Amino acid sequence: MLRAVAWSLLLLPWSAQAAVTATDLAEIRAAIHRQIDNAFCPGFRPAGVQFLGLTLMGLDAVQRVQITDRSGTVWLAFYAMQRQRDGSWRTSGCHLVQPARAIPT
Repeated sequence: MLRAVAWSLLLLPWSAQAAVTATDLAEIRAAIHRQIDNAFCPGFRPAGVQFLGLTLMGLDAVQRVQITDRSGTVWLAFYAMQRQRDGSWRTSGCHLVQPARAIPT
């Protein structure tokens, strides 16, 4: 019982920070922009980047990003974001997909 109380007291400040603030959102977007600028694809610079919804998953988050390449192709990137112990955000992975296209009939 004492251990459970001690753990809950240790986690209380961490849990209280689970909500994403405007500052968090700005930091998440800045981290993703750094990833796109440095590691999206070698030699590739997107023509457009649009941030879509953010989904919270416990203390972590997934940021959806619409990326348009220079040929006009639209991609969806799902950036897994982890909140660090110091409160900062870092990317922990990215899944890039090209949205399905309807085939005219």
